[in-house]
Amino acid sequence: MSESNMSLFDLLLLPITGPAKGLLFVLEQIRDAADRELYNTEALERQLMEARMLYELGEMEAADYERLEAQIVGRLTEIRRQQEGG
Repeated sequence: MSESNMSLFDLLLLPITGPAKGLLFVLEQIRDAADRELYNTEALERQLMEARMLYELGEMEAADYERLEAQIVGRLTEIRRQQEGG
């Protein structure tokens, strides 16, 4: 097909492919945002500090703090391991 025929073909399929491409773009943006949040060590460290403050102020039970701390530290360890390539 020549270049002009391909453009016409693309134009004719636009009502079908346009929404699909738009949806794909939106899904990629959501994935990228989720990845940024998932691998955001600063946010995890902030959560850990907040949990520690709540625990020290007596607003969080020791068992809850220990469970949350283990989850956050485990996640931080996993992220750092992935960043190091291992």
